Amino acid sequence: KRDRFAEVSASAGPAFTTATVTRGVAVGDFDNNGTPDVLCNDSGGRVRLLKNEPRHKRHWLGLALRGTVSNRSAIGARVEVRTPHGLQVKEVRSGASYLSQSDLRLLFGLGDVSDPAKVVVKIRWTTGKWQVVKLTEVNQYVAVTETVR
Repeated sequence: KRDRFAEVSASAGPAFTTATVTRGVAVGDFDNNGTPDVLCNDSGGRVRLLKNEPRHKRHWLGLALRGTVSNRSAIGARVEVRTPHGLQVKEVRSGASYLSQSDLRLLFGLGDVSDPAKVVVKIRWTTGKWQVVKLTEVNQYVAVTETVR
C-alpha cells in the first residue's frame, strides 16, 4: 500500500479556505507542547495563529541554544539527534520570511522513543567545537549553553 496525499483544506477550517494576502510567516512552538505552530501576518488584516494539535501525540525534544564563544543566538550551530530510528540534523537559522522571525529553538520528533538514554544529542558550534548533551527527560525544551574547552 502506498501513502497518498489528500486535499484537506475544506475540513481544516477557515484559515485554509479564506483568501488572504500573507506578508510574513513565523513558525514556532507557541504553546510549548512539542508541535510547531504557524503565525501569519496578513496584509491589512489581523495576525492569525494556526495551532498544531495532532491527533496522536509522539515524543519530542526541543533545544534552546545559547552561544558564549559563538554568537549568542547560536545562529549557524548544527545539531545532530540520533535515536534508534535514525539521525536528524538541523541548524539554527534566521531570516526566513518577510518581516517575521521564526523560533530559534530547534524541535525534533522522537516518535515512540521515550527513554532519554536512547537519544544522543551532539552540537557543533560555529567555532567548530562539538558538545554532547546528556538528557534526563524527553518531551521538554532543554536550554544548552556553549561550553568552552
